[in-house]
Amino acid sequence: MDHETQFLSKFEEDSKSIGFLFMRAYSTWHSQIKNCLKKQSITHPQFIVMATTAYLSQNVDEVT
Repeated sequence: MDHETQFLSKFEEDSKSIGFLFMRAYSTWHSQIKNCLKKQSITHPQFIVMATTAYLSQNVDEVT
């Protein structure tokens, strides 16, 4: 893309786009999660697997 190319959008400002605001909020949340998990020496996918396993282990059925 050259400097003259612009992304076409119906929004005049980024702050009016719900998609842009969502991505900004998600990016902030994900960065904070990654920083917290880094202190525990685990990644976000590892945390998801452990949290899911812990949740499923509360049931009497065996988790495989």
